[in-house]
Amino acid sequence: MGFKAEPIVLDDETRAVLEARVRATTAPQRDVVRARIVLLAADGVSSRRISGEVGMHESHVAMWRQQFLARGLDGLRDAARPGRPLVYDAENRLKIVALATSQRNPDEPEATWTYQALADALADEVGISRSQLWKFLDRLDIKPHKEVGWLNRRHHPEFWERVRDVCGLYLSPPHNALVLSVDEKTGIQAKQRRVPTSGAGPGRPRRQEFEYIRHGTASLLAALEVHSGQILAEPIERNDSVTFIGFLEQLDRVIAYPSDDTSQNR
Repeated sequence: MGFKAEPIVLDDETRAVLEARVRATTAPQRDVVRARIVLLAADGVSSRRISGEVGMHESHVAMWRQQFLARGLDGLRDAARPGRPLVYDAENRLKIVALATSQRNPDEPEATWTYQALADALADEVGISRSQLWKFLDRLDIKPHKEVGWLNRRHHPEFWERVRDVCGLYLSPPHNALVLSVDEKTGIQAKQRRVPTSGAGPGRPRRQEFEYIRHGTASLLAALEVHSGQILAEPIERNDSVTFIGFLEQLDRVIAYPSDDTSQNR
């Protein structure tokens, strides 16, 4: 003889509560399904048929029937989950994700978010440590500190020939050649920490303030003598052809050329 589930008898008040849950358009789906299970069971429907109607395994249907018989409406609630309660609510988690996936202010010294910078920026509203932040974002596979290029270099038929020429000068220059690498850097942010950084001590990590004072911007022209490591740099006001030619003329005056005049290469 097969197992026969214990019948469920509902009073008018309990039935009204369960029917209201089933009709509610904003109720969680799990609450609606559990209410339907009890109502169908009270109407004499078997657990097997209820399983087909609500889309739940028959063993789970039987479990919720037993839960209701033992504890009434309270038996249809989820049991408290073990472990530490959730520290950050949904709103705080959304703030963390929104900030971690946002673009940084171009005036900031780092182009991408670091975990410490994120923790500092979230200190007032969320209050999360760098290690907790890493664990949280790692679970979501969000890596704000990483950056990859996605616009491909345009193909140029002479590109690899030029690469070979440049690398050849770096790796195997002609006898007595002077190889200079010259470039400019404009819009350098001149910043100062508002509060000096304090060193680490017993039980206390190194502390660095994230606020800073702006002192405008600077532009720079620099030349690296590749094989000696000598550097010549000069601040500039304008980045144009006149300034660049003047910098090359200065290099010609101050850079020491190879001593063998018969085989100079510039």
